Amino acid sequence: MRPWLFLTASHLAMLGIGFAAGIYTLPILTAARPPKPAAYQAIVDVPVGIDVRDYNTVVIWCEAFDQFISAAAYRPSRQALK
Repeated sequence: MRPWLFLTASHLAMLGIGFAAGIYTLPILTAARPPKPAAYQAIVDVPVGIDVRDYNTVVIWCEAFDQFISAAAYRPSRQALK
């Protein structure tokens, strides 16, 4: 095999490996830091006049990306208990 063919093949292989490693590591290196544990336990301020016992679901909304994440039932409402 000619030396230039071997060098070309080895350089292309290294280029492919470097590209794949970059695609794998770039999201890890540029990811935002996770919130501190205290942020998970933060209490949301509820406007005056709103009784949370009247509701049985929560909506999880990402303000950073302005996107709906999920909704979940967290307890029966007062109307359901009557």
